[in-house]
Amino acid sequence: MYKQYKCFLMERLWIEAAKVGDLKTLVHLLNEGMDMNHIQMSNGKTALHEAASNNQLEVIKYLNDRNAVMDTCDRKGRTPFHYATEAGHLDVIVYYSKMKVDFTQRDNKEDEILHIAARHGHINILRFFENIGIDGNVRNGQGSTPLHIAVETHNVELIKVLYELGVELNKPIDSEGIVGPTPLHLAVLECRHDIVELLQSFGASLHTFTSEGMCPLSDAILNEDKRMIQLLIDGKCDLSWSEHELVETPLNIATRKNNMGIVKILCAAGADAGEGGCSGMLPIHTATINGNLELVEYFYSLGIDINVPATEGSEGERPLHLAAFHGHLTLAKVLVKLGAHVNLADRHGHTPICYAAAAMNTDMTKYLHRSGAEVDVTTFNGATILHTAAAKGCVEMVQYLLEAGMNVNSQTHSGETPLFGCVPTSDQKIAELLLSYGADVGIQNEDGDTVLHLACRTRATGMLIDILCGDRNINKQNAMGNTALHDAAADGDVDTVKLLVEKGSKITLCNTFGETAKDIAIVNSYSEILDMLQSRN
Repeated sequence: MYKQYKCFLMERLWIEAAKVGDLKTLVHLLNEGMDMNHIQMSNGKTALHEAASNNQLEVIKYLNDRNAVMDTCDRKGRTPFHYATEAGHLDVIVYYSKMKVDFTQRDNKEDEILHIAARHGHINILRFFENIGIDGNVRNGQGSTPLHIAVETHNVELIKVLYELGVELNKPIDSEGIVGPTPLHLAVLECRHDIVELLQSFGASLHTFTSEGMCPLSDAILNEDKRMIQLLIDGKCDLSWSEHELVETPLNIATRKNNMGIVKILCAAGADAGEGGCSGMLPIHTATINGNLELVEYFYSLGIDINVPATEGSEGERPLHLAAFHGHLTLAKVLVKLGAHVNLADRHGHTPICYAAAAMNTDMTKYLHRSGAEVDVTTFNGATILHTAAAKGCVEMVQYLLEAGMNVNSQTHSGETPLFGCVPTSDQKIAELLLSYGADVGIQNEDGDTVLHLACRTRATGMLIDILCGDRNINKQNAMGNTALHDAAADGDVDTVKLLVEKGSKITLCNTFGETAKDIAIVNSYSEILDMLQSRN
């Protein structure tokens, strides 16, 4: 135990002597047989690490002359020359350069010594590295160059020095192929107007984009930094970006932020309010989605057509479509007063009232109808808004549309009536309402299915199936010859089979394969259904 303790004390003494430059003690310990290359503290540091951190050049020379390992890493992955760089000890760095150490070695944070020097603002060391030919544009593991680090640390003097040394101004952060911001873009994100001005004066580009489609101006707008925006505009930044497929226009971004002040700054600088971005939405569409009446009226005052459709990449929505869907009733009324047409369709034939129905907004639907919107308009698949309202279970809207005289039995191109829409959700209230207005349960779709077929296949509630069992309906066969009983038997639904039989379903009818419901029960080994059908037979 004493021997171990003595060894521990000697090792601590060894490290401390290197730290304070006590050569006499180091010489003594070496003469006592100290193995200098195998002594490390719990953090992995050796005597050379401590000597380098504390500018003990004579100690470093002495240990290296005795074959100390110069590039041993501690637990942070750092060598002695990493620590010398961090502490700004140029003499130590010069010495290590003469020893031909590998200055490209990275620590656990993926920094090389150039990045460490930049992060700690050691301009003299950076100048030295440049003089010995180390690339000032090298990226660390996060894709940053020393110039990015200088911007992140707001070190204006270091930025100037790096520029003097000829580093690339427009090199983006690039990690695993994901393009990030350039130094100027980073300065915008940091809200450093002085650095942006400085980099602009050096000739840094204002028109660089990240992989996400962001550029300096877009982030200045997102930050709602008016001073920065004006600074970039004065630098002749591009206000269009129409050729870039990933981005929204500056005006759209400002509009999405509901910032009238920035919108006016951009428009005064020449931004085109009639240009759409990657979503196809113009600023007036974005303002409508946000329900921003002030911005909508402003864009209208600039001459934007109140009925303008969204451009390529969208559904061709017009402002009134968007106001209807997002429930902005006051805005919808203003749009109509400004000349919005209530029956203009999008690319798929949907009019504003279709959007209101899709959003289950009865008040909007009523307003548009009273303003002249046609309620019986059909979409590209032949559906009406009654189909939509029924499928979404909006009782109030279904009631209103039926009272407005809509055809309760109108069919889509696939032959389905509004009644079909309420079956998958077993919406009994909607079904009863439609039936009270004359919905025909016997209508078949293009596959020959009635609502009863669909109800049996989707395991609708017994109460819904009960009200859908009409005399003209219960034994109808679809294109495959199946009745509702066939479908219920195939699904193994005992309760529905029992209900259908009690309602008068014929158990002897065959489908196109010559199968009865009993045959299907046999094939699927549904013994309870088979026993029931045999007892009825």
